[in-house]
Amino acid sequence: MDNAWTWGSRAARDGYFALYDKVAAEHPDRKYELDYAPLRLAVITLWVKRELILHPDMQGWNGAYEVNRPLLLFNEAMELAAALAVFALGRMWLLRQDAGERAAPRSRRLLHLRPEWIALIGFALAWLNPASVINGHGRPAWDVWVAPFYLWAMFLACADWWFSAGALIAIGALLKGQQLIVSAPVFVLWPLMGLRFGAIGRWLVGVLLTAGVIVSPWIFPVNFRPVLLVSIAVLLWPVMWFIWNRLPQLKPIPACWLRWAISSTLAISIWIVGPFFGGSFSWYEIGYKYGVGKFPALETGGASSLASLLQNRFGWRSEMPILQSPLGNSPLTASQLLICIFAVLLVLSVIAMRLAERKNNCVFLIAMAAPWIVYFAVCPQMHERYLLWGAIAACAAPAVGLGPTLLAIFFGLCSTNMSLFQLLNDSNSRSFLTDFSPTLGQTLRFFTRATFPGIAWAILLATAVWLYLSFIPNRSSAGSEEASSAAR
Repeated sequence: MDNAWTWGSRAARDGYFALYDKVAAEHPDRKYELDYAPLRLAVITLWVKRELILHPDMQGWNGAYEVNRPLLLFNEAMELAAALAVFALGRMWLLRQDAGERAAPRSRRLLHLRPEWIALIGFALAWLNPASVINGHGRPAWDVWVAPFYLWAMFLACADWWFSAGALIAIGALLKGQQLIVSAPVFVLWPLMGLRFGAIGRWLVGVLLTAGVIVSPWIFPVNFRPVLLVSIAVLLWPVMWFIWNRLPQLKPIPACWLRWAISSTLAISIWIVGPFFGGSFSWYEIGYKYGVGKFPALETGGASSLASLLQNRFGWRSEMPILQSPLGNSPLTASQLLICIFAVLLVLSVIAMRLAERKNNCVFLIAMAAPWIVYFAVCPQMHERYLLWGAIAACAAPAVGLGPTLLAIFFGLCSTNMSLFQLLNDSNSRSFLTDFSPTLGQTLRFFTRATFPGIAWAILLATAVWLYLSFIPNRSSAGSEEASSAAR
């Protein structure tokens, strides 16, 4: 919160749109300290401006609840949005599976409830998840901003609204850059496996157009030449469409084609014009590129993952050569090896999504959470907070069965444990929730210290089981297929 106040107050003083260029000029060594994406910086700046209006005598950040209340409420809104997305996805896929269960009675399912009530269990798991409560209100941090955009984009994609799904991912990525690491390959590979090239195109247009419009104050110079070029490129399509449709010997082109042509041209033009006419990309250099290399270690901050085990138990380092690369003479480093493992498991997760989608099976809800769980389990440069995204996405598991639900709860508890490990140092543990117990903080500190990094073995095992379950059809659906075959 103190760091957020520092950069929010600088943006309020120096100008929100000018801050990135000023920070880049002040740090020619490229050690910027600021790593906020544009929309994240916007939220922080609005918060600081509001508090300075209400409290003009404030000289710096303080821990009073009323000062921090707007950001905490924003975190809470993101948690609620994520929980609602879990509910919507659970209900959608339960209804889809029911529509395919012609011969199997509903009693074959483990939970004898309406889809809305089963989905409501997932909502409760997400809304009351202790990992998101600690992350959004006890720490607090901004990691809860990732989950709602991914989950709602998944809902929109399942409803065949790919452009809107891309727009949501773009907004989420401009709040937290980690959104793109998982979402971009998932939303490209998933429709690609079904040969839905139109869906990929609509998603990419949604991402590029939405992101381009938001960052246009930096990348799009407002002068005669770029404005003229973009205007000509966009207006060329309706002119060509009008002429084409007026020629009687040619087949008319539908208006929907014109809509996508204009959107695509506008999106591409915004991104092309910037580099050629002096647009600023310091927001990308600072908000994204710097953040990737800011913490080069395999593990940072108490993340219990495969990278943490390799670093803290076996002494591996990020740039340590491990294997000889088959594609070149340079060896494969530890970080690169873990990234390769993540890429393979990510592709497996997307394959599971596609298989479940073809069968209208609720196991799709497990598969869609697998990329985020795998991301934390095996990728390098993990913080302890990053399991939160997989834990929230996994809360849709009640639609599948009891076993996946217990695993989802396990991931949430592991994420909570790692956050407490980071939060409870010597001083904080003595004052943590003393109204409940004077020694609660110290007890939790002792417990969390004992689990690092050994609990990573359990997380890796649970991840393997989760990935395996994403390929196993739901029992009720399997039973319906057998019954349908017998009836035929």
